[in-house]
Amino acid sequence: LDHDLYDWLTVSAESRYAAYGRTEITAKPGLATNVTPTTPLSSAGVALNHFQLHSVETQFQNQVNGLAKFDTGIIQHDLMAGGEYDFETSDPRYYTDTGLTNTLLNPNENKTFAPTLTYQRVNIHTTTNTEGAYLTDTMKLEDQWQLILGARIDRFSVHFNEQAFSAPPATTGVVTATNVTNRVDTLPSWHGAL
Repeated sequence: LDHDLYDWLTVSAESRYAAYGRTEITAKPGLATNVTPTTPLSSAGVALNHFQLHSVETQFQNQVNGLAKFDTGIIQHDLMAGGEYDFETSDPRYYTDTGLTNTLLNPNENKTFAPTLTYQRVNIHTTTNTEGAYLTDTMKLEDQWQLILGARIDRFSVHFNEQAFSAPPATTGVVTATNVTNRVDTLPSWHGAL
């Protein structure tokens, strides 16, 4: 959106929204629990630890600007003022598949993926808010000189909530730990040039 309210004042605004899924799959082999230092390699089994991540990510952004052009005496001003807002969420859920086995020396590469148990390990919910406001004045002093002065303030806040779940041999699906963290940072800045 871009609109001339007056011949000396222009206002613009822009918004964006995104939502998408994210999936990750990894696997890590390890020796089966019944393998000891005396187990012959030909008898050694391999347990495949298989991990999944499923998440939905969202983001909303909005930016509004105003540009005013005016004179104060012999000084011409281009005064830009604006604000920004950004809201994001991330909700990853981590799962483990167990019961996948193979042999160490002669693995079956065509073995069907059929875990005996899938359980949730971690659930995370994160939200962030970013707000910013800014002001920049470009002052033209005749044809050879320009003085630019500006200031900005940014505020960032995050809410992080993590739940860890029990793993076998315990009963799965039981919350065993919770981590909740909140943080807010505010930072002003300024600039100038001649």
